[in-house]
Amino acid sequence: MTDVDSPSGAAPQWRSWKLLGALFVVAVVVTAGIVAMTLYATRNLDAKLALRPEPGMETLSIPAFVLTDQDGESVTESLFAENLTILEFGFTHCPAACPIMMDQMLRLQDELAGTPARFVFVSVDPEHDNPARLREYAQENAVDLDRWTLLTGEIETVQRWLNEGLLLSIETQLDSPIDLGDGTTMANIAHPSHLILVGPDSRVLGLYPAFAPQEVDRLAERVKTVSKLWAD
Repeated sequence: MTDVDSPSGAAPQWRSWKLLGALFVVAVVVTAGIVAMTLYATRNLDAKLALRPEPGMETLSIPAFVLTDQDGESVTESLFAENLTILEFGFTHCPAACPIMMDQMLRLQDELAGTPARFVFVSVDPEHDNPARLREYAQENAVDLDRWTLLTGEIETVQRWLNEGLLLSIETQLDSPIDLGDGTTMANIAHPSHLILVGPDSRVLGLYPAFAPQEVDRLAERVKTVSKLWAD
């Protein structure tokens, strides 16, 4: 006997709608998965591209070295291994370029908190910048020593970094004395004013003029993009 409230074709029709609904759900899930995979692949592609050296910098890198950090510990090129590093050259008594460069580095220190970015300061004035002075300089500038390394050592080693690894140079300017505040002076040292992004394989990824805020912005965005590789 047929139920008067349920036509004979209702059950098959209901099963058809259930099947269509299930297929729709499967389609949505598959589509969402494809979209997620595409976004993931695109995100990783952007990060991997940002990890390539900029044009003209493919041959630049950090050579092997031994220097001393702010704690008096020896440091080698392994400092850069597996890290994303922002590097600057300067000296603690520098009256002109270095304060501006340090301001930009401290800005990046704050903006890039939570990323794998590390910061390295290399002194071009080892005569005055011993480890104790580097630590004092770090304290003066509110440097986060959990993320920073300040280096000093033989000037020949630093010059080799610059000349052979980075194709840059420094120049002692005897006609531009700097007052050290204790009755003595030193010659000014002209040095690169770029912030240098170094990849985890010690290759140089880019040079960014510290005096150009828009270039420092570009550096920050690049670090954020590359940092996605560390998040996976």
